Amino acid sequence: SRGVYLGTGHNFLFGAPYERLMRDIADGRLGRIDHVDVIWNKFLPQVKFGPFGSWLFRDPRHVLFEVAPHSFAHASHLVGALDHVQARARDAVRTPTGAVFYRQWEVYGASGATDVRLHFSFVDGYTEHRLHVRGTSASATVDFELNTYVLHEHSQDLLDLDHLVTAARAARSTLVQAGATFGSAVLAKAGLAFDSGPYQASITGACKRFYECVGQRAAMDVRLAPELALKTVRLAATEARVVPLEQAPAATAAAAPAPAAHARPATPAPTVLVM
Repeated sequence: SRGVYLGTGHNFLFGAPYERLMRDIADGRLGRIDHVDVIWNKFLPQVKFGPFGSWLFRDPRHVLFEVAPHSFAHASHLVGALDHVQARARDAVRTPTGAVFYRQWEVYGASGATDVRLHFSFVDGYTEHRLHVRGTSASATVDFELNTYVLHEHSQDLLDLDHLVTAARAARSTLVQAGATFGSAVLAKAGLAFDSGPYQASITGACKRFYECVGQRAAMDVRLAPELALKTVRLAATEARVVPLEQAPAATAAAAPAPAAHARPATPAPTVLVM
């Protein structure tokens, strides 16, 4: 009502590989989108090292609002609101304070004829963060961790030759992108004006795009618009409502020690945020 610009920054919507995917979808190279698959396999240090009194551990479903929105934003941006939402949480563990945390999550949904699957694993292991989109004409994979984008599309009538050409193109493209990412990291460490990695590049891109919209007095980019943020949080809230939680392991006697007699009184609820 006051003509003020509002933008919500998402961590992985402005990286170069994701923007290449957006261009190919807009140009029709993938055809009609049939399936979207998001993989988030990243160790969450807080589960092992804390702080165990944070908001994340006050309810097992809080991870759907703390971490999962990074991937929910991709699903919401690519296909819109999801229908027929289902979820599963498993691999429950307890923190030293007795809080329950589920390290494996599966989310399923659909938007029209497009199926969507999101997988989250917070187990300590090899880090993977990928987005795969399959269409009627091609498929594409964005690897946020490696900062690469690969488009797979048919190029030959002869199947064996087509497989060779497709694999060779993907290998060449991946090598070129990996070299560019490494070069930018080296130059950034040397103090030059380069982003130090794909995460920082996406954040920089989001800030740049926000101020472009403000400077041009244009409508806010849909990736920054509050509407996308609302869809993302609504999806998290839906998942929190429908997910069944498997039986958690029993708490040990040492998991939740009784407060000492000399424990300090509870801190009053804060009423002011200082930034």
